[in-house]
Amino acid sequence: METEIMNSKQVYIPEFDVNTHFWLLRAEGGKYFEDFIDDSYVGIRYNNVHVDDVLNIKGIQSVETIRDIFKEKSNDPDISKQSLTGRSNMTYHFVFGMHIGDVVLVPSKRSSHFAIGCITSDAFDEDTDYIKERIKNAPSNGKGFAISNYIKRRSVKWISTIGREELPSTLVWVLNAHQALFNIDDKQHLTEFMGLISPIFIYSNNIYVRIYANHGGNLTLGDWATIFPKDDSILQTVQMTADIHSPGFFTFIANIVNLKTLSIFIDKLWGFGNSHPFAVLILFGGTDFLKQGLVKWCQDRYSEHLDISLKREQLKAIKNSPADKLGLEIKTSGNAISNESPNTLNTDEKNHHTEEK
Repeated sequence: METEIMNSKQVYIPEFDVNTHFWLLRAEGGKYFEDFIDDSYVGIRYNNVHVDDVLNIKGIQSVETIRDIFKEKSNDPDISKQSLTGRSNMTYHFVFGMHIGDVVLVPSKRSSHFAIGCITSDAFDEDTDYIKERIKNAPSNGKGFAISNYIKRRSVKWISTIGREELPSTLVWVLNAHQALFNIDDKQHLTEFMGLISPIFIYSNNIYVRIYANHGGNLTLGDWATIFPKDDSILQTVQMTADIHSPGFFTFIANIVNLKTLSIFIDKLWGFGNSHPFAVLILFGGTDFLKQGLVKWCQDRYSEHLDISLKREQLKAIKNSPADKLGLEIKTSGNAISNESPNTLNTDEKNHHTEEK
């Protein structure tokens, strides 16, 4: 997300498209959780039907026409209609439902953790020789986890892993869902999902800043009044919502036209001037602030995941500021995924490799 904040005033903040969708894809009970992350992809089962088979359907591409292909290519003459429908549904959503820029969550074994990533490619058929070579060389490359043979894939830029406890309560229901791939959009809580990716983001012409109160979610109006008098003009332009599904989190929202006001708001909380390195991140005037689409942001961001952990320590060092007294932090969720693997092809190489087939 950031471009050398210490040495440059050019800072990128992710902007979510209004058509961004969120998906949960199970890695066969978490069996291939590590492989998905290590090789920067997600994939689905049932290799007898390929992506090309689906894309080459003449006429309407639908769950029904995909089911016909599965039935034709099935090695099991007694396969049930229910099984065929389940496989065709999953394939239809994977090939036609998902899009570049969508967000995917993948649970680990027992759903103790979830990997969050951004889809960066259309569905494609991976080269079987590449898969066989990867499986063959896994032990010598020090990969002590299962390698999938899934052919149907999409490239992913992984962002972070979060613990089950960090999952918004509005998403807890996914733990009991049995589908391998399904949409988890919830229009009322979309920005909660977005806050898992970055504590500062833009969506629908608004900028969101997610702040955590480590004293808990029981801050009083008197606490806030110590910072903002009731006649403060900031109160007219910045909204605040308390996240009842993640106690202790407050989200502050300002329209794009009021970005400077939000900058002043943050300055009041932490009491630093524009010379402070974190102030650059929320200085919204001139060329200092640049919004960036999610895919590009994921591709460009540092593996340190905004380096917010460092910024948080710097902010903590500002003693006796209002934020310090109220125990406020701007914190990222989970642990960053670097997307760096010395033993695997990177996403660009894989896409090039696929195009050459």
